[in-house]
Amino acid sequence: MHISDLATGEIIAKHIIRLEKGQIVKNTDHYRDKAQRIAALEADISQLLGNTESADSLCALLKVIAPEIYKDQLAGTKQVLAAIASSMA
Repeated sequence: MHISDLATGEIIAKHIIRLEKGQIVKNTDHYRDKAQRIAALEADISQLLGNTESADSLCALLKVIAPEIYKDQLAGTKQVLAAIASSMA
């Protein structure tokens, strides 16, 4: 099933129609608590940088630069910082 804008004809959403009865398909992404994951990533970055103001500044900068992909930026930053920390150990 395709749902489109009547004025422009642009497709807004696509859904698969199930032939089986009683099948409820849910997008589980709507039920995730993203704030919890973001807080954990911010805490991890803060720990990797030694709980300094630099960590808070870095997180704030990432949030301002790309708010739509903030969580992804935090995850990438954590991965890079962890790799640097492990190579220095």
